Amino acid sequence: MGHADFLKFVTGFARRDTRSDLNEDGVVGMADFLLFAAAFGRPADLLDDGPHPDLLDAAPEPVWPRVRRLFMKGDQWARNGTVDQLADFDAIRLSSFVEPEVMQRVVDADRVLVLGLADPVAPPDTVWPGDVLAAYPDSGALKRFEDWLTDLRDEHLIHPDAFTYNLEVRALTHEIHGGPPVVSAAYATLIRRYREVLKTVFPKADLWVFSGFSRDGWERVFYSCDWDLLTQGNGGIDACMLGFPIDPTPGVTASEGARISEAITATKAIANGRGVIWQAMTFDRSTEDPTVLKVVHSMHLQWEGFKSIIRQASVAAARANGRPTLVAYYPTHSGAQIEWKGEPRWVDYTLEGYGHPPPTDIPWPVGGAYPAQLWGTVQGTSQEETHRLVLNWEVEGEDLGIGGPGEGLWANRWEVEVLANFLAATDKVFPPVRIRKDTVWGGEVILLGDVEIIEGATLTLEAGSHLLFRPRTDLSA
Repeated sequence: MGHADFLKFVTGFARRDTRSDLNEDGVVGMADFLLFAAAFGRPADLLDDGPHPDLLDAAPEPVWPRVRRLFMKGDQWARNGTVDQLADFDAIRLSSFVEPEVMQRVVDADRVLVLGLADPVAPPDTVWPGDVLAAYPDSGALKRFEDWLTDLRDEHLIHPDAFTYNLEVRALTHEIHGGPPVVSAAYATLIRRYREVLKTVFPKADLWVFSGFSRDGWERVFYSCDWDLLTQGNGGIDACMLGFPIDPTPGVTASEGARISEAITATKAIANGRGVIWQAMTFDRSTEDPTVLKVVHSMHLQWEGFKSIIRQASVAAARANGRPTLVAYYPTHSGAQIEWKGEPRWVDYTLEGYGHPPPTDIPWPVGGAYPAQLWGTVQGTSQEETHRLVLNWEVEGEDLGIGGPGEGLWANRWEVEVLANFLAATDKVFPPVRIRKDTVWGGEVILLGDVEIIEGATLTLEAGSHLLFRPRTDLSA
């Protein structure tokens, strides 16, 4: 290594992501320097011309093995400062277009920060990869990506842990450019270049690529994704992400779990040693597909099947990777257009809130009533806080027409219910409720964990109370 290169390397070393490596003068400490020197072997190696092979092969430990649960759509929680509602997720993914101060809230909450790449820092699927590469380094999405990373690091002192790239390409692209092999190769070249740029700015950050797979069978090339090309050599991506909405309908659960497990195993076989991450998803409730609607409208009755599929996929991923592996959850925020009291109304199954009392006659789109157990009351210290807690979105200055000052709102608990079952399926143990003094319960009570009545205490239920127990929840005294 030449003298100039050595100084350049030390300068970069002193500006690493871990700022504790710097002493009070802003330079690298001697202990860290000796560790750096030891990595080269003999002191004389520092004077050799040409790169040292150990340096070329060295790579930081990837992020994905130290994450257990990843929440994939955290923008609303981070914007609202309610990241604590996702306390059981050790990693939270935000969109690349959220403000740096919003990203900082995830960092301040001591979570792994994952950023999803979208336009303008990642090209939409209408842009051919070759055009993006041809425009770089002067312009284009790849240039914007590099500038954005540099700005995060230098101006905002934010150091994301991982990035996700969605590889889902239109069928028209295949028709125009010659089919899956050509398209897959082009996107693999582009994404590997994205990783190269990423590692230049954030050497310790991961790049994960998400792609779906066919519900009718697994194929090596799908969604324009070739895992072999994406993971080859030192420039390969750090992890492959698989996922699609799961079907917990009775009679389907076993085959659904087996199919997901097979896809994980098959992907690992061509991932060149890289990690495989599985992403659980719920079906889009805005669909008009009657088969999908049947699944959507029975989800609240099929939680045991839902958890069974997630457990099977988690076991398959751990076996494939040779270690416990993170599972991601991607919520589907959507709903349905209905007629309510003679007026059209959009019901959002995730973020809906009503004044007191809640409507009891809101139907599902294809018959039946909205499950009553998915409603709950929320009361904040102010009207604004109540709205924020219900909708999980900034409402300052907005008149939503529901919930006056000092009045609680009835909130849709669909996502809370999904999350509770997802967490239970990934070995989250809900702490028991311990009744230590005389207590009165009334109305509707949902028990997430066991209930223990300590000796000497009395639990009284008001007339008409409705207790909802999760399966295998115990009540003991």
